[in-house]
Amino acid sequence: IGRLKSLREVVNALSAAMIPVLNAFLLVLLVTSIYAILGVDFFQERENGDSLFGTFTIALFTMFQLSTFDGWASTLAEPIFSETVTITAEEHEQAGTSPECDGDTRVLPDSLVI
Repeated sequence: IGRLKSLREVVNALSAAMIPVLNAFLLVLLVTSIYAILGVDFFQERENGDSLFGTFTIALFTMFQLSTFDGWASTLAEPIFSETVTITAEEHEQAGTSPECDGDTRVLPDSLVI
């Protein structure tokens, strides 16, 4: 490496860039870990929560899938938003809405995901 000046410059630049890249990686890992902990707390009791947010390591892998967009719509978003909500006639009356307007309750979450 000592004889080739251009190769030495490349090696020096790569070694100088390793510390900032490592710092950025640790910061992303910290933020992802915080959201994984929140995911375990919020989504563990849901219908499919154990498969996505059952433990911290599973939640961390789920957050990695979300950050890389690796099949997030089919494996992550669909089970989270698949719960259906049934509105009773009394709840319609309290809200001042009509039971005939009660459409698919997944329209809003699906439109937010897409």
